[in-house]
Amino acid sequence: MAAGVLPLVADPAGAASGQAVAAGGHSSALSVTVNRRRHRLTVDNRTSLLDLLSKRLALTGAEKGCDQGACGARTVLVDGRRVNACLTPTVRCQDAEVTTRVRELPSPWKLRET
Repeated sequence: MAAGVLPLVADPAGAASGQAVAAGGHSSALSVTVNRRRHRLTVDNRTSLLDLLSKRLALTGAEKGCDQGACGARTVLVDGRRVNACLTPTVRCQDAEVTTRVRELPSPWKLRET
């Protein structure tokens, strides 16, 4: 195992759902609203918002682009502010409102398409 990489173990509270968290208690309880739907779950503290959206919540539009934030393809709104989901730690989204369907927003919130 590489230095600084923690092994994943089943989360005792979420073992039935197959959730995995970092060994040694490096996980956090998270409450976040995504596309107007509230979610309460336990996440590994290293999980990116993109991984939460695509892997844990199975949102099909959330896929990795360049994985460096340069392409802007994974831009979402967090409490009304644009962020790169691939670079945003999920734990920073506690009690936040995340919007992934930006194209469906009314025009004052709509991002410019390039």
